[in-house]
Amino acid sequence: SAVISSTVMVLFHGPVFGVMSTDRYVTKNITAVLWTIPPMHICDCVQYVFQGIFSGCGRNFSGAMTLIAALWGVGVPASYALGRLYGIGGVIAGLALGLAVEIPILVTVAVLTFDWEPVEHDDGEGKSGDDVDASGGNVEVVRLVADA
Repeated sequence: SAVISSTVMVLFHGPVFGVMSTDRYVTKNITAVLWTIPPMHICDCVQYVFQGIFSGCGRNFSGAMTLIAALWGVGVPASYALGRLYGIGGVIAGLALGLAVEIPILVTVAVLTFDWEPVEHDDGEGKSGDDVDASGGNVEVVRLVADA
């Protein structure tokens, strides 16, 4: 959905951003930073998904520390440096860079440290509500178990 919404924003930026402001100065600046929207939006969506995985596994602290380190250690300094060179577009690009650094760290931690074990649910008849495929057979569900 991030790719679709980014594409819509880029292709139809006039009408989309026109809803937010009719000031020519604002719309001119939005057009100038349009190139930063797709990477920032996609990186932000992916990191939200992984933050949700970490939160659902009870590892909020690990996810939060990764987010803080990536955004404050990479994103903010990059935003400052790129902002001095490219203005507001550089600021947004720097934040996207921080998120782009965070994502592989979250993926690596999730893949290497979480215990991904298969779980089968049974309601006594060999079937279980949501875990039944179209043919009526059981579907194996993977449960994510965090080692506390």
